[in-house]
Amino acid sequence: MLNEAARNLAADFPGVRALFPFEGPPYLPFQRWARRAEPVHPSPLRQLIHPEFGLWHAYRGALLFREKLHRPRPQRHPNPCQGTACIGYLEEQAGNGQKDFLGRGCLSRRACPVGLKYAYRPAQAGFHMQALLAAHGC
Repeated sequence: MLNEAARNLAADFPGVRALFPFEGPPYLPFQRWARRAEPVHPSPLRQLIHPEFGLWHAYRGALLFREKLHRPRPQRHPNPCQGTACIGYLEEQAGNGQKDFLGRGCLSRRACPVGLKYAYRPAQAGFHMQALLAAHGC
């Protein structure tokens, strides 16, 4: 499992800890960290959009170092977002008992042309759609 691998990696180095966005409360500011580390922007879907990967990237963990690391600032890019929010559509479909859309994933996310070659396959998209609906109490 990825979490275990990250923890093992961190354990191999003194002063390094593995952090995960799902551990909390309090929850760690992964989105803010991402904006400082990469050229990402907020999108109408409430996800960060990346100029290469579009909406098809995620921050599953981070390594915390005791010492400050000096790194180059990320290049800034204009916001490539072309999408629209889909939460209302998902809630409407779930309320109507329409679960067949889950395997396709968010249609607004798939409509965005940025990074489309990185789109999730149907099983992975379905997993994320179920988690999204659960988080919204649907």
